[in-house]
Amino acid sequence: MGERDDRVLPAMKWVSFVVVLVLLPALVILWGMPGETADLWSWTIKPELTPIFMGAGYGAGAYFFLRVFLGRRMAHRRRRRPGRRGLRRADADHDAAALRQVQQG
Repeated sequence: MGERDDRVLPAMKWVSFVVVLVLLPALVILWGMPGETADLWSWTIKPELTPIFMGAGYGAGAYFFLRVFLGRRMAHRRRRRPGRRGLRRADADHDAAALRQVQQG
């Protein structure tokens, strides 16, 4: 089986850049000025907490497409951090100790 070609093509980089340029103003309006949606957005959004959550979604999309724009590959392998296994083991030890304590009464 051959090597996968998962590089980000130049056209995809530029499309991602345009998407980021569209999403960032939405993030600023919805997150930064949730009470001004009647004037700055297509429709009024009430209560004021709703645009903040919507802005978080736009921000996540902007972050994703920014990573695509800045990245070289679509899927890259990451090295596993050695501390993760230790954390899981410590978690399991803690759970076992808590279970023993519950069983002892």
